[in-house]
Amino acid sequence: MGYEQINHRFLAFSISISTLLMLSVQGCYLSISAPAVFALQQSSKLSSSQLQKLAQSITVGIVSGERGGSGIILQKEGDLYTVLTSQHVVDQGKAHLIYTADGEKYPAELVKGIDYNYQDLVLLQFRANKHYIVAPIGNSLTLKEGDEVFSAGFPFESHSSAVKQLVFRTGRVSLLLGRPLKGGYRVGYTNEVDKGMSGGPMLNSAGRVVGINGIHAQPLWGDPYIYEDGSQPNDALRDRMRKSSWAVPIDTIARLEPPVIPPEVLQNQPTGTRAATKPIPPATSLVDNIAKEITVQIAWENSHGSGVIAAKEGNIYYVITAGHVVRGKNELKVVTHDGKQHSVDTTTVKTWEGTDLALVQFISNNTYQVGVLGDYELGNEDRLVFVSGTPVSTQPVEQPKRQFNVGLLYGGGIDRVKDSRSFAFGYDLVYTNSTTKGMSGSPVLDSLGRVIGIHTAAEGEPTVIKQKTGEEREIQLGYSLGVRIRTFLALVQQDKKHISFKIQTSLPPRLSAPQLDEIITSSFNLEPPGRVADEFDWLSYGNKLLRSQKYEKAVNAFDKAIHIKPNFYQAWYAKGRAQRLLNRYKEALVSFNQATSYNPTYDPAWREMGDSLFALNRYEEASKALEKVVELKPDEFMAYRGLCSVLAEMGNYVPAIKACDRAIKINPQPLQYILRGEIHRNMGDTQEAIKDFDTALNLQPDNPFAYRQQGVARSQEGNYQGALADLNKAISLQPDNAYAYVDRGVVYAQMGNRLAFMEDFNKAMRLEPDSASIYSKRGLARYHLQDFQGAIEDYTTAIGFAPESAYIYYKKLGDVRTAQKDFEAASANYTEAIRLQPNYAPAYVGRGIVRARVGNQRLMFEDLNQALSLQPDNAWLYSYRGDARFILKDYQGGMGDYNKAIALFPQLGYLYYTLRGNARQEQKDYKGAIADYNEALHLKPNFALAYNNRGLARVAWEENGAVSSVPSGLYINPKESVGTQKDYERAIDDFTAAIRYKPDFALAYNNRGFARYAQKDYEGALADYNQAIRLHPKNALLYISRAFVRYARKDDKGAIEDFNQAVRLKPELVEAYKDQGFARPLEKE
Repeated sequence: MGYEQINHRFLAFSISISTLLMLSVQGCYLSISAPAVFALQQSSKLSSSQLQKLAQSITVGIVSGERGGSGIILQKEGDLYTVLTSQHVVDQGKAHLIYTADGEKYPAELVKGIDYNYQDLVLLQFRANKHYIVAPIGNSLTLKEGDEVFSAGFPFESHSSAVKQLVFRTGRVSLLLGRPLKGGYRVGYTNEVDKGMSGGPMLNSAGRVVGINGIHAQPLWGDPYIYEDGSQPNDALRDRMRKSSWAVPIDTIARLEPPVIPPEVLQNQPTGTRAATKPIPPATSLVDNIAKEITVQIAWENSHGSGVIAAKEGNIYYVITAGHVVRGKNELKVVTHDGKQHSVDTTTVKTWEGTDLALVQFISNNTYQVGVLGDYELGNEDRLVFVSGTPVSTQPVEQPKRQFNVGLLYGGGIDRVKDSRSFAFGYDLVYTNSTTKGMSGSPVLDSLGRVIGIHTAAEGEPTVIKQKTGEEREIQLGYSLGVRIRTFLALVQQDKKHISFKIQTSLPPRLSAPQLDEIITSSFNLEPPGRVADEFDWLSYGNKLLRSQKYEKAVNAFDKAIHIKPNFYQAWYAKGRAQRLLNRYKEALVSFNQATSYNPTYDPAWREMGDSLFALNRYEEASKALEKVVELKPDEFMAYRGLCSVLAEMGNYVPAIKACDRAIKINPQPLQYILRGEIHRNMGDTQEAIKDFDTALNLQPDNPFAYRQQGVARSQEGNYQGALADLNKAISLQPDNAYAYVDRGVVYAQMGNRLAFMEDFNKAMRLEPDSASIYSKRGLARYHLQDFQGAIEDYTTAIGFAPESAYIYYKKLGDVRTAQKDFEAASANYTEAIRLQPNYAPAYVGRGIVRARVGNQRLMFEDLNQALSLQPDNAWLYSYRGDARFILKDYQGGMGDYNKAIALFPQLGYLYYTLRGNARQEQKDYKGAIADYNEALHLKPNFALAYNNRGLARVAWEENGAVSSVPSGLYINPKESVGTQKDYERAIDDFTAAIRYKPDFALAYNNRGFARYAQKDYEGALADYNQAIRLHPKNALLYISRAFVRYARKDDKGAIEDFNQAVRLKPELVEAYKDQGFARPLEKE
């Protein structure tokens, strides 16, 4: 049960902030010598309505035989108009019709004499005596990922002789390719493009055409993701490409022969940042030159490791290497790039217990280059890295040669590692670079050649395979691992060693996914094995493909190894990993099962099996697989980590926390505490969660992830100012992390600050335009703001970006529609989620609650019992069924279900009593609600929410026990208090206690203000509303409440000011409050 689900209920009484065919062309010739009209435009940003009006005027519909599409009016010469469209729109040899914005249609002809050079573009011409607007041409070279763009076109159905109404959609640039796909496509964008919109314009925010629509997202057939040279992107990039629509950049037409548009038209445009054609920096050669100078061998008898020159004082050089390279060695020599050997005084070698690092000294009067250390937060995004070291030669007579290769450093790498050995010594870098024996201690360098880590190991033990000839061959199936340079610097500082290192803290240039793919692909020699290759050759080749993110080809390579040797369990395991990385979890399970059947003690396959089962929501089976890992390797901390997550999803919180505790005992690093804190937070226990995040920050004070998680926990408590402080700190540490802005944006939404919420999400979407997670979070934020239609649009967009997770977003759509009381649509959404993922318990819960709302007890029990059969020990599910029973007036059953929840997880008893109190209060059982809040406060005397909600119950419960009308919203409005006799004194005491334990509790100030108003204590009420507004200055409802207090105090001017401010914040309030008889203050205005 995740944070969003729990938070929705826990704060139930909180503030309501609430493939392309290329055709040859024939027809008329284009004259480029005669004067022509091309539209230029100022670069000011246009409004959405202005852009839509412009798109309507410049876009035409096209019907060509059985085909249809759109186009733009590119040029005007007298009465001759030239239209640019996509080549695949035109049916060669058939009649062509142009439909203009005014409903007129004109016959058109293809333009002859243009060499389109295989670009998916074509020109048509028509004649008209009317005046039509020529499309303003922009400079597509200035586009950047994250830029807002607008697409337009006329959807078209086959066998139709007409076009539909213009469609206009907004989105952002998601990908920019350095080299084009076939057809000239280089600009990916998030806008939804329908059939028929091909050939239509893609506009920038200034209203200029910067691209021509051509490929829609998630094509059902064909493979348009092939570069013009026939090569293909890696599978990870291809997956992102599929999520985007694609356009041919408009600058292409200036490079046709002859040019379709004079080059000066583009040259006259603002230069901007030439992101679309920005050359890939020659990082590989530059970094290789640096690495060559600073990489050394650390040699001893018969073998060696590697290291990096990191400092110099006088004639003393300092070399950083891996601790295991130098431990136990009596004689060491440093071999520099010039081949000279330098003796090492082993008494000066410094190692650190628990961390695989060492510092070595040598003396030389020669001048050697010293490496620059890169000390900065690596963040969550994947980065380009290089490893430079000298492998041990396989031929005794050969001199060892330095190896330099490129790879990806995984963001959040700890989640990718395979076994406990990977992190037993503090390894915290995970990267795809190929490393072999002799390279331990090698520098890991960023794209500027700065040392950001030391290579220390590779995942697991090397896989040794015995051939039929008796020869043993070795392969490393996992990732490479290292220790951050930041860890080294902290150890040196701790030892108070005064060594002058060259340190830089700036981040390297951010490379796009296509740039990363191009650099890595060009650096790998991925030639397949020859005709006489054996199973080991194919396994080795597949492993290289896996590291270069060519997962589909890797699966094929592993299949060839298995064909040669069917019981080759290592190949089955490697195949499963590739399938899992392709999100083909069911296929991966088959491979891991084969691996474990051929070798039941091969723990890596059991762990990967657990991960795949977890992704399929088969939690019981996942826990058994991970328990098998623990049985085989009792100190496997990653297995305990996995168990912690699996058990928590099942609702088995006590054993889940124990598994987390065990992982921390084995590997007490900050991330372990953060992960346990997340479990506590998702359970609803924010107090324990914050303790864990605080411990992580004590261990690593500059950990932005810990600040983010702590901020989310504080917001869950309603401590929005504390949450903002944490999230601001996270952003200052990691300003390019989109999700930090997302988290802060959600908090702003909870506070009702729409402007700040939009600013943060716009920033996040500029950084990651095609992230389903960001759209999902914005949907949550809009839900908080009661912008239900916006939330529905965001969750629907998320489904398009991540169809493999569609079941999650359909469930969230159901939640929104439940809030709208559109129970039929909500039930349909939950049903679709269940169809896509039959083991997804939250969808059964959502549908069960809806069925309770419509009074269908039998189907309610069917759904909630199914959820409990999937997660029988999940206390939260019992509380949900309790809610449903209360809705159906089955009070005894509701009480019993909540009692079961409390018995299953007594640590959160205070929460369950509070939630039951909320359920009883909703049913107007105020006396019972107060009793439950009393129990909650007995268990947790400082629980501010229970005090607040008890105060609400007291207000709602008349002294004689009669049922009274209570506002269904989360705010009480002062006008509704007139003429009632309720227990205001004790309610005020409760609200005061809530404020005492939570001084920034705006809701409690609001509610106390209401109670004081009811007692005609207008001064006290005004003071409370002032405090609530100070805490939530963007919440319109608070101004409404204060307006009535001011009105009662005869301060009509102040009341009008508050009403006006409320309307500025929420314009729809005008009619709503007039309809409720609150017109007098407004009419005075």
